[in-house]
Amino acid sequence: MKDSSVLSRQLVIYAPDGQARLAWEVVVSGSDSVGGPARMHVLVDAHQARLLGRWNDTHSADNKGTGKSLYYGTVPLHDTVNKAATKYTLQDNTRGGHYVVDMNAGADQESLFTATDNIWGDGTMADRQTDAAYGQNVTWDFYKNLLGRNGIADDGNCAHSRVHSDLDNAYWDDQCFCMMYGDGGAQFKPLVALDVTDHEMTHGVTSRTAGLIGIGRDKATRIWYRALSVYMVSTETLAMARVDTIKAAEGLYGGEPALNDGAFAG
Repeated sequence: MKDSSVLSRQLVIYAPDGQARLAWEVVVSGSDSVGGPARMHVLVDAHQARLLGRWNDTHSADNKGTGKSLYYGTVPLHDTVNKAATKYTLQDNTRGGHYVVDMNAGADQESLFTATDNIWGDGTMADRQTDAAYGQNVTWDFYKNLLGRNGIADDGNCAHSRVHSDLDNAYWDDQCFCMMYGDGGAQFKPLVALDVTDHEMTHGVTSRTAGLIGIGRDKATRIWYRALSVYMVSTETLAMARVDTIKAAEGLYGGEPALNDGAFAG
């Protein structure tokens, strides 16, 4: 948020999954990611200082746009638009306020994707944001419509997506509650195909539910859960062939041999 100020803070009991946690609820006023007014509620674990959830009491106007994606052709997208209809932002308020930012090829600085119209991308490798937004939408719908889960943390709010990173990889980040998608390199094409976006979002789901860690039996369970989720999203939701993002060698799950030809590190 920009130009923010804290309006209030209080200790609350947070238990969306039946497991009670002591948390701080902080209400912050300011401007949201697209420059509109925001009144954000932020929940932080009182013992571990970990973000548990967040939501905005104010909402921008939703608009239906079109995406020309790298991997899936022309796809439907939602965005927001200002009152003068002169500035569109790649943010979907129908799915928790998900938005996409440009990491500027490793500059480690987020830039919102905005435009003067609601046509996103041109179907080339330069427009990874369209695929990231579409993958998020499909995965959000899968969890909500088939599993009854309202977002990664099941609180109606969505993480945001970071694209155009100089990584030959992709990963989920608990600290920023976001997904990072690399441009690819020697091993991978741009890592914004649906099986990648679903994989990274499912990291967030396991973090907010089972709390599985990256060693031993937890690691194996976590890997197979993500693999199952990727399969279900690709077959049940889209009924389309998966996109192979691998350019050379074999994919890796955390440095181990891939479970299938579309696996990747992260």
